[in-house]
Amino acid sequence: QSLPQIVGFRLLQGLFGAALVPLSQSILLDIYSAEERGSAMALFGVSVMVGPVLGPVIGGWLTENVSWRWVFYINVPIGALAFFGVSMFVQETKLDLKARLDWLGFGMLSLAIAS
Repeated sequence: QSLPQIVGFRLLQGLFGAALVPLSQSILLDIYSAEERGSAMALFGVSVMVGPVLGPVIGGWLTENVSWRWVFYINVPIGALAFFGVSMFVQETKLDLKARLDWLGFGMLSLAIAS
C-alpha cells in the first residue's frame, strides 16, 4: 500500500530467495546422474545469467501495463510449479545420524558470504 511496504516486502523476497541458488544446485546434483550433471548445470547457469536481464524487463512491463502488485503476484504460480516439480522429482534422503556439521567450514563460508 506504500513505498516502505514495497521496499520491505522486496527485502523479504531477497532474504528468503538467498538460498535458492545453492538449494537448486543441490537438487540438480540429486536428480541427475553423474553423466547428466554437466548439461544440467549448464542449463542452470544459462537461467542464472538470463534471470537478472529478464527480471527487470518483465517487472517494468508488468508495472507499466498491469500493476506494481503483479511484480509480487507473478512469483506465486512460479513457486507453486517449483514446489510441484521438487515434490515429484526429489526423493527423501535417509537421515545419517553419524554425519556431523563441519562448524569451522560453515563459519568460514558464512563469513566469506557475509563479506
